[in-house]
Amino acid sequence: MEEKILVKSTFNAAACHKFATIFYIIFFIYGWLMGFGVADLNIGIAFLVGASLAIIMGGLIHIAVYCSFKNNQVVLTNYNITGTYKRSLSLNIPIDAVTSVSKGTMGSLCITCAGNRYNISYVGNRDAFCAKLNELLSQRTQQALHGSSPIVHQQSNYDEIQKLKQLLDSGIITQEEFDAKKKQILGL
Repeated sequence: MEEKILVKSTFNAAACHKFATIFYIIFFIYGWLMGFGVADLNIGIAFLVGASLAIIMGGLIHIAVYCSFKNNQVVLTNYNITGTYKRSLSLNIPIDAVTSVSKGTMGSLCITCAGNRYNISYVGNRDAFCAKLNELLSQRTQQALHGSSPIVHQQSNYDEIQKLKQLLDSGIITQEEFDAKKKQILGL
């Protein structure tokens, strides 16, 4: 079966901006209260201190978060999950290794496999990604309940033929023996 891209998710800037807005508000309130303490309840100075602190500190956090996550990209194919997250960490997870997928807070995607948990923040198209991956996991469970899948059988046939080819190359079996066994494996 040919590998196909099922869902491609890129950085969700809107979720990043919403997250940064929380810090702008927190720093504004903190600066405003601090300005009241320094300026003996002068509303104008308190407002200026709050606005300045919000712009400087909130802006720094906003820039840091944006730069840290702007390269997030996750691609789901019918065989694996690939992509990058947290600036330069790369993903390459086979679908068979995935145990669960869920949606986290602030636009994040949580993928669990082999005891590892990958938390990819600010993922666009997250709902479609989760739905498609859960569909693949459900199909895998159904195939396990109803016998082995043809893909696994096809892969094991390929592995067996590859081993036979190594035996042929090393001179342990003849070309005729290789051809006969290959036909037998492929059911020809």
